[in-house]
Amino acid sequence: MAALKYFLVEHLPDHRLDGLIIDIILELVHLVLKNQFFVYNNELYQQIHGGASGLPLTMFLAFINVFYGQHRDVVKVLKEKNEFFCRYREQVILTWQGSDDQFCILFSKGIVHTELTQNV
Repeated sequence: MAALKYFLVEHLPDHRLDGLIIDIILELVHLVLKNQFFVYNNELYQQIHGGASGLPLTMFLAFINVFYGQHRDVVKVLKEKNEFFCRYREQVILTWQGSDDQFCILFSKGIVHTELTQNV
């Protein structure tokens, strides 16, 4: 939610979107995330962590988190070094031309629970 708030403050000059102030937008997003339900084997369940992967709001929030949340410093460094970076849902594809040590340092600061794979 902090990344979403940062994004909204940065991109809404009058802090409004279609008449809604940022605090109301954040409350509405929180309401949606806390009230997600699904049916499995004819039983109704409430989703208590994360969001449905196909939900447009969830995909938007994932995007916001990458570029304005905990990963924004990593993305900034990759852009400054003219590296390739793209994201699809929970998958990230990138290039790195620096040293292995620099790569590990960058990601140890920016991303938690990352699996690093190297293709030669």
